[in-house]
Amino acid sequence: MSSTFAEGDRVRVVDRDVTAADVKSQLFFEHYRGLVGNVRKVYADSTLAVAIAMDDLPMSHSKRHNEVTDWVRGRELEKLSEEAKNKLNAGDKKFAVPYAILVSVNDVVPASADDHSGKAAGLPETPVRKSLAQLEEEEARHLEAVQRKQE
Repeated sequence: MSSTFAEGDRVRVVDRDVTAADVKSQLFFEHYRGLVGNVRKVYADSTLAVAIAMDDLPMSHSKRHNEVTDWVRGRELEKLSEEAKNKLNAGDKKFAVPYAILVSVNDVVPASADDHSGKAAGLPETPVRKSLAQLEEEEARHLEAVQRKQE
């Protein structure tokens, strides 16, 4: 299958449930749902590397990403001698780690330049979670479907 996306295209990750195939391929995760970014690379196996802007990350994602970035930055700077650290300018010491995801071409749709997710879209800081009753109802439906298949 050839991709209809090219490097630089703006895309939105579809909002769907995670399947067993997703767990196996590791190309779609619950926290990818609705993210908007730009295609960074198109691969021959119909996967895309999508760079997500920090402003387009939900607060929970950006907080964790900033923690990881600080850890990576500290680890890299520890490897340098004091002399090498002194030669670095402020920008070099405060380098950014991009937030990029790898997804199947089937899990993205085109997005407009003004389409955003997360903070830039004004979404709430805490994700909306299913209630216990909703989860129990879904589980009951799933168990019924399994039982019907076994009969």
